[in-house]
Amino acid sequence: MEMAAEMQKLLFPTNLPNDENIDVAARYESKHLAGGDYYDFLSLNDNEYFFCIADVSGKGVAAALLMSNLQAALRVLLKYTQNLTEIVIDINKLICDNAKNEKFITLFIAKYNIGTRKLTYINAGHNAPILCNNHNQTFYLDKGCSLLGIINPLPFLENETLLVSAQSILFAYTDGLTDTVNSKDDNLSIKEIENILSIHKNSTSDNINVAMMKYLEEFKG
Repeated sequence: MEMAAEMQKLLFPTNLPNDENIDVAARYESKHLAGGDYYDFLSLNDNEYFFCIADVSGKGVAAALLMSNLQAALRVLLKYTQNLTEIVIDINKLICDNAKNEKFITLFIAKYNIGTRKLTYINAGHNAPILCNNHNQTFYLDKGCSLLGIINPLPFLENETLLVSAQSILFAYTDGLTDTVNSKDDNLSIKEIENILSIHKNSTSDNINVAMMKYLEEFKG
């Protein structure tokens, strides 16, 4: 189990950009020695970044192994194509072949161009990331396809491209956040998450994560 936990640490990037163009921060906490979560953030060229967040069904060694396979496959695919549709199709086939319908993955992948401010994404059954712009508008990034590993080929698949205004916040998360339950057996709601983002919209990404976790602890009681 310790080996699986060490393996999972390798799934997460150690250096995240923080400059005048983009400010990125991440936080991962698990109740398990080896969980089934994964996120990544990669520079494609001088102007474009690729990032993703994923969650596999189940926990433990099997989940960590499948996620390590996903990470390796994504990084290899990005050397040959940066077309998100092609990447999702190949990843789905890989999961179907390797997991044999015993494990499934939700995945959100995206590309962002700091020059054009264009964000292109595909959401494969993952919790919809929340985009809050500087006009106090909120968007849920939910266009894409079903979760991966169920059927090949995918029955439907679409991507969406958005123009992101300056000073926008993009908040991505896994269901560990919204599955949090308080003493009244209520789940943390999307509206509460949006409220935290609104209150701290002028903060750094790291401070937003800190505020979110602080609220989470207070909510749980």
